[in-house]
Order: sequence, then structure tokens, then C-alpha cells
Amino acid sequence: MSEISCSACGAANSPELLYCSACGAILEKSNPASSSSPTTSMARRRHQRIEADLPPAPSFFSRLKGLFFYLLWVALGVIVVLAVMEPKGIAPRDNPIPGAKGVLEQVITASRYSPSGVSQALANSLLAEQGAVTYDSPVRLIPMPIWDATRVDLLPGHVVLHSTVSLMGLKLRLSESFRLQGVPGAWTLVPESGSIGMLELGESLLPSLTVLVRPPVTTFEKNLAAISAAKSLVIRPGIAEFTSR
Repeated sequence: MSEISCSACGAANSPELLYCSACGAILEKSNPASSSSPTTSMARRRHQRIEADLPPAPSFFSRLKGLFFYLLWVALGVIVVLAVMEPKGIAPRDNPIPGAKGVLEQVITASRYSPSGVSQALANSLLAEQGAVTYDSPVRLIPMPIWDATRVDLLPGHVVLHSTVSLMGLKLRLSESFRLQGVPGAWTLVPESGSIGMLELGESLLPSLTVLVRPPVTTFEKNLAAISAAKSLVIRPGIAEFTSR
């Protein structure tokens, strides 16, 4: 008996086969009796059921939706990677000043009589003496973040606050730059830029970042209030000079 050509792909098949050996389609026999045999009819019905169970081909909009969510997850992954990376250009630590808290009190007292200054080394020594900062969790078994390795950089007219926040083994390195502005007796620091790791944040996110970097310096609110009420305040590289008289 001659070979049977598949009507779907044109491949040649042995006459005893029910399905095409190349594409799997049902072979149409030239003999009507063999085409209507129980075996062939069963194979045809089975093939029809398989085709009916196949999911419909995705539409253009469903493919576009899938592409959108794929790109969204990729973007979120990039954001997370940048946020946990350690920023470049970390300045070396300043030499510690023993008894930094007492030194700060003396500087503020002296500012009532003559111009005084808080150096960057003194500010960082205060933060180092304080150590890690955390809070009690309002709900048991829920860990709270820990602020450690906090330091400041004093630049012309600016204060840059760096802090490492640890939560469940994950470390986030926060950095925010503040610009000095105000008038004698009412000085303030205004957020200007910020980052988490190597991820630069937009201006709209700076208020939230301020909340995250603020806890390590809340201990010194009284001292900061005295400096913000100074009659003159100038921030130079490595030192904040002020007078309270």
C-alpha cells in the first residue's frame, strides 16, 4: 500500500499510522471505509477534545499587559539592588574626641561671650558615644530598625547626615543633605537632596527620608535648639561657627 500524505504538513506516512509522524495531525485515509473505522473516529474525537482544551491565543492587549508587568518587576529589582548597595566616596572617620558631650556644653556656653564652633569631629564623636539607636516595638515579635554608624559632614552652608539602618539583617545606608537658611535667632536646615544606597531620591521623597535619618540626632534636640537660636551661624568646611550673644 502506498504511503499517505499528511494534509496538514505534507509529510509521507505509513498507511497503518493514524497520526502524522511529523506534526501529529490525523491522517485522512483515501479509503472511506478505513476513514470511518472506529479507531479512526475515536482518534478524530480525541484530537478534537485536545484542540478544544487548548487555551486561546493571547490577545495583543494581554501580551502588552504581560510586558508591562515584566518591566515593572525588572525596575523594582533594579531599585532594590541600588538601595542596598554601598555608596561610593565614603569619607574617612574623624579622630574621636573624648568626653564629647561635655565639650559640646562648654562650646555652647562659651558662645554667649565669644564666637564658638562645633567641629565635624566633635559632632561625629557625639554620635559615636551615643552608639546604636532603636525603639521598643509596639507589637511583640515585630523587629524594629536599628540606627548605627551615623555621622555628619559639614560643608559650606550645608550639613550632610549619613546613617545606616539595619532591619532583619538588611542594611540600608541613608544620606541626606540639608541647606542652612534663616535669620538671626531662627536658623533651620532645609532638605536639599538625599539617597538610599546608590539610589538618588526625588524632592517629593525627602520629607520621608528626613523621618528615617532623624532618630540618631533626637538626643541632641536641646543642643541643636540652642544653636538654631544663635544670633549668627555660619557653616564652613568641617565646622559650624556661631555666637549667642
